[in-house]
Amino acid sequence: LPRVAEVAVDARVLAFSGAVSVLAGAAVAALPAWRAAHRDIEQTLRAGALTTTGDRAGIRVRAVLLASQVALSLTLLVVTGLLAASFARLMRIDRGFVAERALLVPLSMPGNRYDSERVRQVAYDRLIAGMQALPGVTSATTMSAAPLSGSTQVNTVAPEGSQLPRSEQPSANFRFVGPEFFRTLGIAVQRGRPFTEADRGAGHMMPALISDRAAQRLWPGQDALGKRFSRAIPGEAGFEVVGIVGDARITALDRTPPLMVYLPYWWRTRAALSLVIRTTTESSSLMPSVRRAIHAIDSEIAVGDARSLEQLVDASVAGRRYQMRLFAVFGVVALFIATLGVYAVTAYGVSQRRREMNIRVALGARSRQVTAMVMWQGLAPIAAGVGAGIVFAIAVGGVIASLLFDLRPRDPAVITAVAAIMAGAAVLACFVAAVRGLRINPAAALRQD
Repeated sequence: LPRVAEVAVDARVLAFSGAVSVLAGAAVAALPAWRAAHRDIEQTLRAGALTTTGDRAGIRVRAVLLASQVALSLTLLVVTGLLAASFARLMRIDRGFVAERALLVPLSMPGNRYDSERVRQVAYDRLIAGMQALPGVTSATTMSAAPLSGSTQVNTVAPEGSQLPRSEQPSANFRFVGPEFFRTLGIAVQRGRPFTEADRGAGHMMPALISDRAAQRLWPGQDALGKRFSRAIPGEAGFEVVGIVGDARITALDRTPPLMVYLPYWWRTRAALSLVIRTTTESSSLMPSVRRAIHAIDSEIAVGDARSLEQLVDASVAGRRYQMRLFAVFGVVALFIATLGVYAVTAYGVSQRRREMNIRVALGARSRQVTAMVMWQGLAPIAAGVGAGIVFAIAVGGVIASLLFDLRPRDPAVITAVAAIMAGAAVLACFVAAVRGLRINPAAALRQD
């Protein structure tokens, strides 16, 4: 999805929209002008003086235009409803991690001074210890890649004993983290245990925690604890599974969690890393003391733009939020225009037949009967427009399927709800126009020629 900051008014789109608007206005104005120019003047004058029921051809044209307006508005409203329902589901999804009261701090160490694995490990240890010593900090960890930064550090995962070639082995996202990583991000350790400092000693196979999906993919129907795997690289030592963790949407909220492998940072350290700090207070208020603690360790460590995990979550859905709000504005405008159109067409039709309606009442018809007759004539194009709009919405649903999250593009609940709103607003507008237009005055009608 594009970032909101990249959205701007394009001159070509603006010119196209202006041209379409002018052509639409010209077409609407040309139709009645053409019909008036091709009428017989004598017949028109005679009809205007004597006819009480209005022009049948004009009524049909207005009905078609009204049904088309309702259909197009309903289609746009369904798209709006689908995007809104999709966004609501995305925000309610179980992320697998806890974003509240967590601060992410990107760091970059000067490469000329941290050019060895041993030196970087010592720096990692000091950074974690320094963060955990700050008041208000409950835990701190390092990460090799920031949360919600997409799929990165992807490697092959080959179970021990597998005979498949490396190209056919599954792949997983690797993350190199500290022992407090799972506690800091709130990722549940379902079975086994997290890393400990005891795992750092020589003579141990490198421990690994894997996600539940990775365990099922690599060892279906088996207990993955204690199993071993590798990256299928000749000469490289493998890893031993010491824990199974829940599937966290650590790469992207709107995608199925990939296979994840978590290794201790002392297996692979880098000059660029991220600190994740869990706090007991508002995480942003801790940043000044975090910066001081980092510079106390080494003033040359570059501190990047620190953000809370909640801000990262908001940023990751900014594109979808923008789309949803944009279509919501279009949908509200479409609903307003359709309702106004129903009201205007009904009111105009009533004004054309006002004398007829007065005569009906003067001859014994009740006002509510006349109102019901007008309503019934107005409901036909509304019903046709709603039916056509539902068909259009079903057809358009497949086009926007890629924009939806965990929602069918032809979701019956959304389509039904939107159709009910559209129909209710149109019927209400028709009723109001009929009631306001039928201010019956039988005596005045009988005195007319």
